[in-house]
Amino acid sequence: MEKPERVEGKVDWRGRTALKHKHGGMRTALMIIAAFGFENMANIALTVNLVTYFNGILHFELPDAANELTNYMGTSFFLTILVTVLTDTYIGRFKAVLFSGFIEFLGLALLTVQAHFPSLRPPLCNVFEKTWQCGKLKTGDAAFLFVALYLLAAGTAGFKAAFPTHGADQFDEKGPKETRQMSSLFNWLLLALCIGGAVSLTLIVWIQDERGWDWGFGISTVTILCGVIPS
Repeated sequence: MEKPERVEGKVDWRGRTALKHKHGGMRTALMIIAAFGFENMANIALTVNLVTYFNGILHFELPDAANELTNYMGTSFFLTILVTVLTDTYIGRFKAVLFSGFIEFLGLALLTVQAHFPSLRPPLCNVFEKTWQCGKLKTGDAAFLFVALYLLAAGTAGFKAAFPTHGADQFDEKGPKETRQMSSLFNWLLLALCIGGAVSLTLIVWIQDERGWDWGFGISTVTILCGVIPS
């Protein structure tokens, strides 16, 4: 029986030399494309709607709410640089994707817990009553929020840094057919980003605003889990 051809410069998840027609290829890349779509579906809604959550539910002042969102997004992009270095130098792209997905899942799960349990957030505020004093987030609850938020930022950074190149790793650049497939991969990743973003900015934002933040965060948590499993 003919032995499978080895792919030089490529390894499987155990660090062994990859075998052509057994490891990688378009079938694996399709799962990565789907996972990329799920990941964007899970978190893009946060970039446009977290100010509403901070201001309306947690009673941050509007400038503070906007500042916390920009801090979160800036941290995520800054950490992308750090994760890129760690990925290429030490841990590898597959492990970076796996760890990042778990961290992002944990961050979303903690946000879901805080949104669900009234004891972890301020009581409801009657904005129509001028004399009503809106409660502020307690110190312990604020710590819970920021741990969740920056775990999410770290997880998102890992996905940005490692996911596209993890997809490209599934192809042997020395083969003409696989080179063309690798080129098409990035078009499909962009399509997955757009579809995931469209669903996130419409359906998940609507769920957060109309059905409750615990439902919105919960669905995002399940969605990122669906993204991590096939990746």
